[in-house]
Amino acid sequence: MTILYATHSRGGIGSSLPVYADGLAIGCLLAIFAPRLPRIPGFVALVMTIVVFMIPRFAADTPVRTLFLLFFLQPLLYVSIAGVVLHVIQVPYRILNWAPVAWLGRISYSLYLWQQVFCSNPSLKLGYSLALLALGCACLSYYCVEQPMLRLREKRARKPETAVTPVLEPTSSAA
Repeated sequence: MTILYATHSRGGIGSSLPVYADGLAIGCLLAIFAPRLPRIPGFVALVMTIVVFMIPRFAADTPVRTLFLLFFLQPLLYVSIAGVVLHVIQVPYRILNWAPVAWLGRISYSLYLWQQVFCSNPSLKLGYSLALLALGCACLSYYCVEQPMLRLREKRARKPETAVTPVLEPTSSAA
């Protein structure tokens, strides 16, 4: 990440694995160590949530501020995201089980795919109305493609493979 900042890399490599490696790494560490980590108190989770919303607003407009962002604030951001996730796992909130939120979680992969198409192009000036279009396409994709394919997979997994055994006809032996 530091090399990408130092070389003023933009475009292709700026949206590839090196940019997301830190977040992936902290997610993997959380998955491995979550059972052994202490309970995150609500106040600490609240502070971590504030950190998550504030750090992206930090202006790294000088070399010193950029170094501060890269070596202090970015790691703090990733640890705070992991802490909030861990807190929500440890203390499940009722709102996360609310039917509309649970439904959004079910279609989240389809929504992720479609938001890339509609919401990632800054030249489109329609703003949040494109998110509604992405949501509509995600619903179609989820119910018309993803669910039928999952049912087909389950059906094929349950179907036992029947072995074909040849039927031998009795032979008559003349004595």
